[in-house]
Amino acid sequence: MGNTVIAFLGLFILWWAWLAFNTASSYGLSRGRWGFTIRAAVMTMLGSMGGGVLACAFSIFDNKGKAYPFQIMNGVLASLVSVTGGCYLYDSWSAVLTGAIGSLLCLLCMKLMDKFKIDDPLYACTVHGVGGAWGLISIGLFAVDPISQPTTGGRSGLFLGGGFDLLKSQMAEAGTILVWGLLTTWTLLWIINQFVRVKLTPEEEALGADYVEHEVDHARNALEEMKPLWSREVELSDGLQYRLSSSVASARDLSSGMYKGNINAAFTDGNGVPFGASAKNDQTQGSHSTARGSQSESGELIDYSDDVILSQFHADAIKQAGFGKFQLIASIISGLGLTGHAIQVYAVFYIIPSAEVEYCILDTEKNWLGSITLLGMALGSLLWGGLAGRAGRRKSLLSCLAVCGVFSAIAAFMPTYGPFMMARFCAAAGIGGVLPTAAVYLSEMTPVNYRARILGILGAFGVAGGLVAGALATITVPATGQKVILENKEHFSAWHRYLLLSTLPTFASILGLFWLPESPRYLLENSREVEALTIYQKIYQSNRTRGGYSLTELELPGTRTHRNLPTSVLQEMATSVMLFFGGFIQLFNKVNFKRTLLLFAAWSATIFVYHGLTIYIAEFSKSTESENYYRNTINKDNMSYENTDFNKSIENIVYTNCRFVNCTFRRMFISHVSFNNCSFQDTEFTNVKTSRTQFKFSSLEDVGLIDTDLTERHFVDCTMNNITTLRLVSTCDRDFEYNIYLDSLWKSHFGALLPGIIFMLMVGEGSHRFGRSRSATLCFGFSISLAITFAFLHHEPQVIWTAGCAQALALAGIAALTLLAIESYTTSLRCTAVGFFVCGGHIGALLGALLYAAFPVTSSKVAAIVSTIFLSFPISSAIILKDPCLLL
Repeated sequence: MGNTVIAFLGLFILWWAWLAFNTASSYGLSRGRWGFTIRAAVMTMLGSMGGGVLACAFSIFDNKGKAYPFQIMNGVLASLVSVTGGCYLYDSWSAVLTGAIGSLLCLLCMKLMDKFKIDDPLYACTVHGVGGAWGLISIGLFAVDPISQPTTGGRSGLFLGGGFDLLKSQMAEAGTILVWGLLTTWTLLWIINQFVRVKLTPEEEALGADYVEHEVDHARNALEEMKPLWSREVELSDGLQYRLSSSVASARDLSSGMYKGNINAAFTDGNGVPFGASAKNDQTQGSHSTARGSQSESGELIDYSDDVILSQFHADAIKQAGFGKFQLIASIISGLGLTGHAIQVYAVFYIIPSAEVEYCILDTEKNWLGSITLLGMALGSLLWGGLAGRAGRRKSLLSCLAVCGVFSAIAAFMPTYGPFMMARFCAAAGIGGVLPTAAVYLSEMTPVNYRARILGILGAFGVAGGLVAGALATITVPATGQKVILENKEHFSAWHRYLLLSTLPTFASILGLFWLPESPRYLLENSREVEALTIYQKIYQSNRTRGGYSLTELELPGTRTHRNLPTSVLQEMATSVMLFFGGFIQLFNKVNFKRTLLLFAAWSATIFVYHGLTIYIAEFSKSTESENYYRNTINKDNMSYENTDFNKSIENIVYTNCRFVNCTFRRMFISHVSFNNCSFQDTEFTNVKTSRTQFKFSSLEDVGLIDTDLTERHFVDCTMNNITTLRLVSTCDRDFEYNIYLDSLWKSHFGALLPGIIFMLMVGEGSHRFGRSRSATLCFGFSISLAITFAFLHHEPQVIWTAGCAQALALAGIAALTLLAIESYTTSLRCTAVGFFVCGGHIGALLGALLYAAFPVTSSKVAAIVSTIFLSFPISSAIILKDPCLLL
């Protein structure tokens, strides 16, 4: 404790503030509440008195006759926390007892935390956690029911004759808060720790947070104590790193495969000068050996700035590590994340009919289901792509998948439209980062000779996600409107289950990523050479079960000057923000401007066409099915029905000049039925649901409408006398279309997705053999040819498969250009660049969906012409762009 007097002054300030806090719990002074206010103040003081007395006694006993101020202060605070929950519900004796027990529990838990070495310098968990939990439970034991306040619902505590009812409620509340607090705190701190560290390293703790975070001068006094730590022998394991400067001496144990190093920590003052270093050492700082692991004379970190040299080293190291089981497993794990990405897009098509019924969505709102997903993905690709260069590929991939998985599961349980859309947007923002981070991560883990093929496999997983979405939909989602209506009556209907099942690939990818290490190329870029070497060893051991691993004939390149590290959390956050936005600015510098513009145009135009054709072909297929449906319409003219019970659904029938006398329509669906100039007498409609049904120029007399959805809009120019209507008030008066054509939707998607998997695998092999830009040019060329061809086709299967192959080839072409982008940008920029291009693709998809939905489905010429025009952008980019000279 720095200053006992100041600390106790803070305690008394809190103590008096607690009175204002607790007295406000009576909700006012009027109508007799002033009595509860006074009671709250008195019980607060009595409770803190009981806790303070016990804390003094405990401290004297625990410290053999000497009182420890820190224990007394925490005991008083814990008693105040304990008495707060029921401050005006206690009697005098129970307030004293509650405060004393809370203080005792806090002090005992402080001892336990010391014993188990739990890091909590202020013991905030014991004061607020233990004291708060006891405060909740004590209400169930000692509370007195206040007659004029509904605080306890008319229940008293266990010891005052209230039984266990109130105690059980309070214990359940305490348990719920405990679980919720642990989960949310762990999740938030884990996410924050991926970007800004929440805990000091052992060296920084020894120096003290005052110096490390705030540069307070008295930290210099700790330097003498730190001398033993300046040079020590440690065994490095995966994940060991230091924020302070360190250099690795050249030493390895080849027989055991364990890399060992001599860590020499260099602690510097505010000007970056090492403590204890002479002026001569400072002048000779640039002197160093060219061998890997050598140090400057000042003991500073050996660092590397030349991206090409480091990339060459990485390429040689990963080549020696080899290709095999490790890369295949990594591609499956990353591919499952990309499968979740595709599912998020394609699932929207299959849930719209069910969501329309349950949420009573207007036609103008239906489009927002898809648009909100694309907008979230566009934002997410920018965010996670930028963060991946700063926080690491694996961490960013894991974080974005976790965000998507959690919010996708939440969306599956949302009962209303607004919260559902918000959860979908958050899930899309998470999954939007999967493509840029996964593609870069997997490419950096794979030797150059196999990189194109492995990314082809990754792309095939992404395309397969659309097939998974469709296959799950055919199994779980209702295929007809009638089934949708029946399913909507269930508490957790089929489309909610579908959304929940769709999260399985995402969660599977999350679990798999815990097995995978960070990208060694990213670690090299961030001066974490030892960890990178350990990962090369792990890859080697996974691919080759026999033999040890050594980087033969490889030496880490030369040095660079010491990087100035942020000296405080705020400075670190400011630096992170500047680096994040600086990455996007660097995409448009003189070196990268042309390449960035061409690739952005290629991505935007390609996904514009791909998603637009997905919308158009689906509408074309539905239109064809609809024409066939109406072609089979049954016409019934001049017919008479008397004493007839209709208890089976009727569909696609036109009744003209028909009579219905003493008839009953009961427990049935009436879909696409028109009653023209018909008469109804003594007829009853009971529990009838309709779709696209109308009564035109008809007469209705003595007709009962009981529990139906028939309203005034169903009767056009009709004569109605003595109509009895009995039904529950409905908040959704919509004419839902029962013909949802999910089979046609699945068929149209299948025509593009199956060729997409094949062409993705082929473009991976083609990019390896013929180059990235040539393969992309070839794919876009064939895609344009097929787009022109399908303008002259009219039969549904021909249009679906021709346009589908055009989509698949365009997607394969953009995959080749993405690989070119990864290899063209520097290590620190490639995730940012790909994220930027993916963002452009999602924006293009959003615009393409709006435009292609307006095209006429009677002829495919307009869609084919627009597709051809826009595909000219990516093929031009592929022709202009050249493969990088060094594939690193």
